[in-house]
Amino acid sequence: MNKFREFRDNHPIIFNALLIAFVFFILCYSALLAIDIFTAHGHEKRVPDVRQLSLEQAAEKLSAAGFKWTVSDSVHYEQYSPGAVIDQEPKGNSSVKALRTVYLTINGLQPEMKEFPDVMEVSVRQAMSMLQARGFKNIRVDTIAHEYEELIVKITVNNHGVRPGELIAVNAPIKLTMGDGSIGDLNPMDMEMPGTDSVPQGVAALPEKTETN
Repeated sequence: MNKFREFRDNHPIIFNALLIAFVFFILCYSALLAIDIFTAHGHEKRVPDVRQLSLEQAAEKLSAAGFKWTVSDSVHYEQYSPGAVIDQEPKGNSSVKALRTVYLTINGLQPEMKEFPDVMEVSVRQAMSMLQARGFKNIRVDTIAHEYEELIVKITVNNHGVRPGELIAVNAPIKLTMGDGSIGDLNPMDMEMPGTDSVPQGVAALPEKTETN
């Protein structure tokens, strides 16, 4: 003890430098230890594959495996059950830290809704392109007699009329009715018209006047 005091008193600069270095080492070691604890360093687990399970089943399975979870997105696919998990991140069977959050994408309970574009009185090709760009898929086309060929003259969704900007389910049945151009092919001049010498039906012709001397 006397030697320690003697060294401290005789070499205060060296003593203080050694003391600072010792405290710095303790702080660094404590910080690294805390990081390992909070990040679960060296403790990895395999992520369960919860795709095609219901959200309740997926949550139960992830919690039992020691993972947190959250719903990050919702989309709609007809081939999946409503509320089913269709994707996850990290992927199933991958090895990650135990405290990692698993982000789930679920199939929405309702189909996605989109604003219906104004496709009235445009060509059928332009109308199909505009609708498909919005995500509408269930589209069929029929024709009626009309003066303009391949021009959209009527639109129905679920057998009802629709207004531009109205929210429509992307899987709703859409029927586009276009003209066939047949009315414009009729030429009134080709129709049979009665001649000037013809006699209306049901009216007897008058006898011709004869000249007398």
